[in-house]
Amino acid sequence: MGPHSPVLIQVFTAKELNTLKITIFQAKFLCIDTETTGLDPFIDKIRLLQIHTSQGFTFIIDLFKFEETESLLSLFENDKLLVLFNAKFDLKFLKANGFKVSGPFFDTMLAYQLLKAGTYPKGSLQEVCFDLLEIELDKDEQVSDWSTPDLTWSKIDYAAKDASILLPLYKALRKRLIDENLARVAQLEFETLEPTVEIELNGILLDSEKLKKLQIEAENQIEKLKEEITLELKAPECNLNSPIQVRKALNSYGIEVKSTSKDTIKPLASNYPVLAKLLKYRKEFKLNTSFLSALPEHIHQKTGRLHPDLWQLGAVTGRYSCSNPNLQQIPRESAVRECFIAPPGKKLVIADFSQIELRVVAELTGDEKMVNAFQDGEDLHSLTASFVCQKDISLVTTEERTKAKAINFGLTFGMSVFSLKNYSLINYGLEMSWWQAWRFHDRFFDGYKRLKEWHQAEKEKMVSESFTLSGRRRLFPEEGWFTARLNTPVQGTAADIMKKSLVILFKRLKGSNSKIVATVHDEILVEVNESETESVAKVVENSMKKGGEAYLKSVPVEVDVKIGRHWGIK
Repeated sequence: MGPHSPVLIQVFTAKELNTLKITIFQAKFLCIDTETTGLDPFIDKIRLLQIHTSQGFTFIIDLFKFEETESLLSLFENDKLLVLFNAKFDLKFLKANGFKVSGPFFDTMLAYQLLKAGTYPKGSLQEVCFDLLEIELDKDEQVSDWSTPDLTWSKIDYAAKDASILLPLYKALRKRLIDENLARVAQLEFETLEPTVEIELNGILLDSEKLKKLQIEAENQIEKLKEEITLELKAPECNLNSPIQVRKALNSYGIEVKSTSKDTIKPLASNYPVLAKLLKYRKEFKLNTSFLSALPEHIHQKTGRLHPDLWQLGAVTGRYSCSNPNLQQIPRESAVRECFIAPPGKKLVIADFSQIELRVVAELTGDEKMVNAFQDGEDLHSLTASFVCQKDISLVTTEERTKAKAINFGLTFGMSVFSLKNYSLINYGLEMSWWQAWRFHDRFFDGYKRLKEWHQAEKEKMVSESFTLSGRRRLFPEEGWFTARLNTPVQGTAADIMKKSLVILFKRLKGSNSKIVATVHDEILVEVNESETESVAKVVENSMKKGGEAYLKSVPVEVDVKIGRHWGIK
């Protein structure tokens, strides 16, 4: 078997299972792996369960051959540390099959990603073993058929090595996490595993009929806009989804552009109505292809719900990413979000952190105006508007507040005056002259002096790394990267806060009828019995505040909570 599986024990009988239970009882920790017949925990089956103990024993259980599976379900109900690689995958299968698994966990994949700190966001078990242990792991059997009645010795050997290699991997990673002061953030990520698994298994319900109506409306709108645009441009054969053809048609029409990107077209749209129509066409086309027609394809045939994949370290800053489908890109328009619903007898509690990134900025910089504004319950956008427009906060108009919102998010994260002008127009539909942009820039930094000092300090730093308030680290390939150095500790700390909140909330809801069904950016969605909505809403709000307070010590955390039958409530 080689050095990583000195003692291999296949478990077929109750007697052998008893030996395993005694060994588990004596073990300090367990290394766990599974081989499955596919990737879907609701349809596919666990074929092998491999357990490598801290004493050096590797147990292999063939669930197709072990008849009395009920006795297996409590194997991990003993608070032993469970070491896995890509733990989310195995935990989903174990939980879907009735195993009682609650950790604590050590995920060697997440640990490796934390150490690589944004420079190496992924890494297979094979790559990680070679990098850390200089061991070449043969993964040829990974894609073989695990549903055959009998398994070859080669498959058994492969499965045993996948579990036993986790022991040296765990020891190497644990030491490095401690040595590099990443133990605290690693613990946060490991604790976040269980709520992440539960969210994926819970899924969220979609109103297919409403979605279909929106799709028909969008398709009609797309056809109408296509007809109007090509008619006006006198280019009936023009493919509006081809940048080359559109640029050629626009140039022939008399609109000289080198690019058809949104950044180029939007500033010109007020002078050329056809460009406004083109932007609307693109928006409707993307909405239809990316969401309205695509979402139904992701409804699970067995559960009837969407089960998106969440990736804990999907973004280099430490934020979740999402796929299959990507709920983070669902438009904010109520019409689309109204398609995400609660089943009969239940409602959704939708909780959203208020201005969490700006609160993190206030904490990081210690800027007195920012901190005082949050402590006094003032709206930071209105405050910014008051001193860039030089008027009392009570006299700030809605448009001035919107401008200030663009200024807050733009300038805080290192945007130039040139970029601020375009950002305001493209994202908020607000035009400002160069003179206004310069004036707002200067008044903004005159108002937030500690923020200005933070920017200056980041510009002068010679080190190519950045940290969040949990100690999460990001390495940069070279010095510089000014905007990323500003964004990383802010967005990364917001990620810390969200994950801490999920951990707290998951523990509080465990065993109840309420379940977390999604987390999107700064939002958490919980499906709740109608009779319990008010009490659960308070639990959600309090849990998120506690998550924020774990890192924000001078700035209060505010959470907006809404209750409704769908995600689109405002």
